[in-house]
Order: sequence, then C-alpha cells, then structure tokens
Amino acid sequence: MGQVTDREPVGLVVATAQARAAMLEVEIVMTPEEWDDLVDIGWGVIEGAVEYVCNLVRERTPQERFLVYSQYQLVPHDAPAFPPNPDLIRIQELAARHPDGVIPGAGWYAFPPSDD
Repeated sequence: MGQVTDREPVGLVVATAQARAAMLEVEIVMTPEEWDDLVDIGWGVIEGAVEYVCNLVRERTPQERFLVYSQYQLVPHDAPAFPPNPDLIRIQELAARHPDGVIPGAGWYAFPPSDD
C-alpha cells in the first residue's frame, strides 16, 4: 500500500504509488470513533473494512485525493471537508436555542385510530 502517517487534526495520510505516476498522498479524514462505526456498522468485520479502504486509496486520483467519512462510508472528494449542509445548520441552531432538548411543538405523537 505505502507509508501511513497521522493527519492533523484527525485521520491518516497514505502515500501510495500510482500506475504511470509519481507517489500520491491520499488523505483519509475520519476520527477513531468514525473508524469504529465504519467497521462495526458499515462492514461488520475489520477485514472487509480494510479491503474497502485499500481499494478506495488505490482508485484515487490527484483531483480526488481525499476520502472523507460520511455515514459509515468514505466518500472521495476534492477537499478535506464537505460544504456545509443548510439543513444540519438549521437543526444545530434550533438545538442551541433549546439546550434542554425540548423544542416546542416538535416531537413524535401517537393519535388514536380514526373510525372514518
């Protein structure tokens, strides 16, 4: 595969030889906790997760040399982070205004079945 070093602030950098090219540094952007989720939830076994990551590293190009963690997978990208998600920003704003976790009018409700 190649030499692996730590990536600041989180993740790994893998230096890998590419066919017909010089060495390429692929940056894997994920925390140790995200790795645990990828293995446990995404693959179930470490061997499958390692093979998945190795294949993704081998397929990288200089234009997409980042693998960014997102919901139990690594997504090829041209930058070390995704653009901000406006829906997630809105949820974070709501959560900040209601630190006790209770948002008026929000929640799951059960209604009795209708006889109609």
